[in-house]
Amino acid sequence: MPYEIQAHPDRLEVAIDGPRAELESFLDLLQVCTKADGGCPALRCGKVETTVPAGGEGPIRIQVVPFPGVRIDPRVIERCLDFTLGCGARRGIRACGSD
Repeated sequence: MPYEIQAHPDRLEVAIDGPRAELESFLDLLQVCTKADGGCPALRCGKVETTVPAGGEGPIRIQVVPFPGVRIDPRVIERCLDFTLGCGARRGIRACGSD
């Protein structure tokens, strides 16, 4: 799925577009990555807000606002997205490494 990362001085913004079913699978994976004990450290270093467009059309938007004193490297988020989006495409809604 195509995505775009925009770095701002105080946050990162990510837009991800694709078929609705794939986006829903990605949102499930994102929840695992941010909430679970084994979640991605890059996504637990700040506040993550997700906006899903009304009516199911258009990209989802993710805003990552780091905790004070923390810098989030966009390249790390890019690697996470490449891994997660690839796993989502191969494994449905389950997180990589889960049974």
